[in-house]
Amino acid sequence: MTLQIDKLSVPLQTADWAAAARCFAGMPPLVLAQAWRRQPETGLQRGQVQLGWEPAALWVYARLDDSDIFNSASEHNTLSHETGDVFELFLSAAPKRYIELHVTPDNMRLQLQWPDPDAVNEVRAGKQDISRYIAADGLFDSSARTGNGHWQVLARIPAASLCADAPLQADMSLRAAFCRYDSFRDGRATVCSSTAPLQAFDFHRRQEWPLFTLR
Repeated sequence: MTLQIDKLSVPLQTADWAAAARCFAGMPPLVLAQAWRRQPETGLQRGQVQLGWEPAALWVYARLDDSDIFNSASEHNTLSHETGDVFELFLSAAPKRYIELHVTPDNMRLQLQWPDPDAVNEVRAGKQDISRYIAADGLFDSSARTGNGHWQVLARIPAASLCADAPLQADMSLRAAFCRYDSFRDGRATVCSSTAPLQAFDFHRRQEWPLFTLR
């Protein structure tokens, strides 16, 4: 099944939360779930993601319920999924290459460029250091803010990060998954979830990321 991403009705800025709420009002949400489990964990908290596009960029708007919002990462391009809550974006408009982007509640960002799935396997096997695939700042921009029992992310991914120098346009396709590490300071196990129908707990199962078409 192919999902649709609608074009935004008005321009956005990454810190303009009021405009984001207006732009994404009524757009269907993607729900963060645990498709790889028969039953969701009791600690799974609600999260949803909405998408939109303009010729210059793809936009991602996420709201994540959270009873313990934290991440100790204090610098960009650190392994923030190991230090607390993080929202992750996996995006691919190419046969093999994809980008992996992380945002913490304090808007610390990690940016990774994977040439193909084999690169991930080499890092996991200790044959390559993950630093080889960390990109300098510029793959995307984001804002994050916390509220009462939830936090939000508004991310802008330039077209150049997805498909070289070409602008986005209607009928273009991409694969995408949006994922989450929900951590707890009291020692409870981290609860992970994804918008993708993953058949095993591995966010990098690219073959199971939904296909999206711009319209």
